Amino acid sequence: RRGLELVMTNIYLTHENTPEIKAREWMASQGNSPYFSREVIANIIKFDRFSEVNAQLDWAKEIKEFYYKLCDIVHVNGTRRGFQQLNGTNSYLSGTTLPRISKDTIINVFGDFIKTMEYISLSLVLYNPVLLVDLPMTEKFRLNPPMCGFFEWGQSEIINKLIPVKYKDYCERLKTT
Repeated sequence: RRGLELVMTNIYLTHENTPEIKAREWMASQGNSPYFSREVIANIIKFDRFSEVNAQLDWAKEIKEFYYKLCDIVHVNGTRRGFQQLNGTNSYLSGTTLPRISKDTIINVFGDFIKTMEYISLSLVLYNPVLLVDLPMTEKFRLNPPMCGFFEWGQSEIINKLIPVKYKDYCERLKTT
């Protein structure tokens, strides 16, 4: 949850339509973190590709629903979302509680982790579509490539694999524009 929140906040605070002072205040801990839904997502969907993908595929609703699902788990929204409910009953040994680890819980946790990585990848690609394209950085710069947001051969292949299926066609069109 925290990774998704930080990436989205970064996109919001570094976008050209966000006043630089907001980012500087946040970095210096002089301002509160912007609210995920009311400020970050509400403003991001006004930005170029985010607006377009939101109109076509309802990106904002989907990412907010997933973020709130993660919040319910992280902030333990009642006993139904708590550790014991997720894993079943605990074991007891000499008065000490030992958590039971459930295979289903592990599958759910890894599923949510992968989905988080998919949303992070998609959001970074919408912000910087060049990430979708392999660039010959080593051939061009040899041992001294620039420190930038360009991917070497193979790196963009990984991020392309992380794009959720629903958004693959949109991202394929981004590569050709």
